[in-house]
Amino acid sequence: MLMLVELILLDRFRHGSARALWVLPSLFLLWVNTHSSFFLGLAILGLYWVGGLTGFRQGGLESIPWSPGQRRQLEVIALLCVLALVATPYRTRLAASPLDLIWHSPLAMAKGGEFQPLSAFGALMKWFLFLLLVFLLEQIAFSPRYTVEEMGLLLVSIYGACVHARLLFLFVLVFAPLLAKLMGRWIPPYEPAKDRPVLNVALVILLGVGVVRVFPSGAELEKDVSAAFPQRAVEYLRQHPVDGPMFHEYAWGSYLMLTMGSQHKVFIDGRSQLYEEAGVYPEYFRIEQVASDAPFLLRKYGIRSCLIGPKTPLATFLAALPEWKRIYQDDLAILYVRI
Repeated sequence: MLMLVELILLDRFRHGSARALWVLPSLFLLWVNTHSSFFLGLAILGLYWVGGLTGFRQGGLESIPWSPGQRRQLEVIALLCVLALVATPYRTRLAASPLDLIWHSPLAMAKGGEFQPLSAFGALMKWFLFLLLVFLLEQIAFSPRYTVEEMGLLLVSIYGACVHARLLFLFVLVFAPLLAKLMGRWIPPYEPAKDRPVLNVALVILLGVGVVRVFPSGAELEKDVSAAFPQRAVEYLRQHPVDGPMFHEYAWGSYLMLTMGSQHKVFIDGRSQLYEEAGVYPEYFRIEQVASDAPFLLRKYGIRSCLIGPKTPLATFLAALPEWKRIYQDDLAILYVRI
């Protein structure tokens, strides 16, 4: 949402609204304290600055130069945006956190589902390629013109989405207006005389009713939770507590924190960067995959029980050890304790 606001403000500035740009420092102040994607916002700001440094037109690509006043204003705003990044409870540490994740948390980047390439998500990849194909065919048919910043943003967003599926949101924000501009060739201009306010209101109400009808009920949400998380195993643990540290599936950490609270300290949860910095994250995977030092690591952390999937390599491994006993099992989870 914040990136969308930034793109709108930069577009208004490009079309002559000098006041629009003064909102950006406040936007980045909110952004750095809200979400780590602010560094992409800085890259977009830099791309717009570069796109207006010189003027040229080559085929369907053009660069519209900034006036001296526009360039100075853009540079001053960019400086204020950078200064806004240190106005956090953590000073410069928060501003540096995205780069710290990229450079110092390779395992989190490699294992995190949202950081996987788009090719790992078959259905999304098909729609992505379909949209790009339609866009390419329209370039051949109509030869539209683009500014340097529009084409630069498009290429960066395509690359980003292909490398990390998480950046697909950037592609959507950049691609949607370009596609809309191309589709506008077949849509007649707006004619106020043809407006039908009553019909519009009826359609909005109908859409609202549809949203309410398809919104999942509490029972449906509870069913989804029980299918993904060890709900029944947690109920068993409440009635039959086990002593000592517990090893568990990575994806279940936050659920265990939510449902068991202070009764149980989790081994790991979704904050992979923190656990990787502490050295726990790589050792979690060595235990999970039953590496040669897995028994040593279990003893290192004093693990007294393991709540894991019944078909995992670790479950098979523990079943063969006489010092581990299975005390609970269902379709989703199995609980072993050291005897």
